[in-house]
Amino acid sequence: FNETVNLDGATFEQDFRLADCSFEKLTTRGTIFRQDPQISDPIINESWDIRLSGSSAEKLTITRGIIGKIRIFDVSCPLSFDACTVKSIDIQEQGTINSIEVKRGTIGSINVGRHGTINLINAKYHGTINSINAGRLGTINSINAERLGTVGSIEVDSGFIESINAGRYGTIGSIGVRLGAIESIDIQELGAIDSIKIQEHGYVPLIETCGGIGSLMIYGGVDELEMTGGVIYAFYPSANNGIKKLDLRGGRVALLIKPQDFEPGVQN
Repeated sequence: FNETVNLDGATFEQDFRLADCSFEKLTTRGTIFRQDPQISDPIINESWDIRLSGSSAEKLTITRGIIGKIRIFDVSCPLSFDACTVKSIDIQEQGTINSIEVKRGTIGSINVGRHGTINLINAKYHGTINSINAGRLGTINSINAERLGTVGSIEVDSGFIESINAGRYGTIGSIGVRLGAIESIDIQELGAIDSIKIQEHGYVPLIETCGGIGSLMIYGGVDELEMTGGVIYAFYPSANNGIKKLDLRGGRVALLIKPQDFEPGVQN
């Protein structure tokens, strides 16, 4: 197709299959899929607009796609990308989506706009997400990197993330909290995060690890840091940091950069 494929307002009662197609834009605003749609080998040069709030499909699967930009307004079913290359996924203002799953492919960036919400982002089986950004008043309930999944960077800028999980053989490059909060960070055995930086106005109540952390820089508030195994290779606590409980019984800190007036209390 030379230009836009417009499926706005269409209802598909039976199976929907779209294969080996290329077009400039795809728009599915208000489209209803009664059964699970499958899109394979599409090439979408510019953008794909998605609003599927009325669909009863359990999952929308895209296989081996090459897509420029995806703009999500409201999607009740999960999106599954298998061996796809997507430049960016943008959750529009007040937009919502159940989950985004990435396997054996790459998504350049996932950005959550003002009052936007994603329940789950999952990278696994050689799936890669280069960057995730929870912007102003944006919410992500859970981010998982597991089973050879990779997330390059996660940035919280006035947004909120409930949990980040680096599971077995999952890798996260960096986590930065400038403004806003991450409720918990959990690094499981054989999971790894290269760096975590919590700035002065950031807040992470709980960090749990039995995996590896390259560098941990805490200038904001952390209620509890608990190690049940693994290694923190470089730990930078600020002089006025808000760490209330420091439990390192099961792990090891290879290098501690201690400010002059940093003195752990008796409970630590």
